[in-house]
Amino acid sequence: MMPWSDEEELLTRVNDTRTGLGGSVYCADIDRANRIASQIEAGTVWINSFERPLAEAFFSGHKESGLGGELGKHGLFSYMNAQVIHLYKTDVAKGAKL
Repeated sequence: MMPWSDEEELLTRVNDTRTGLGGSVYCADIDRANRIASQIEAGTVWINSFERPLAEAFFSGHKESGLGGELGKHGLFSYMNAQVIHLYKTDVAKGAKL
């Protein structure tokens, strides 16, 4: 628990870490809590709650808490081999038709 009164000072303290897996913001003003939560460098931030992961929500970390993630729609990307195929109908560099 870190009591606070100034948002800027709070965010400096909270984000001054090499890790960023998750955290919670407890505040009676939901708009203020949401504004603060969106600036915390962590994969998951709960507002007025504790850790309760959901299978449909993407779970990841920031900083040294890891790369990538799991769960949710975005978590499926770790099980895929993505491929992009480009077919240009004109030579973009020369403006000529192929």
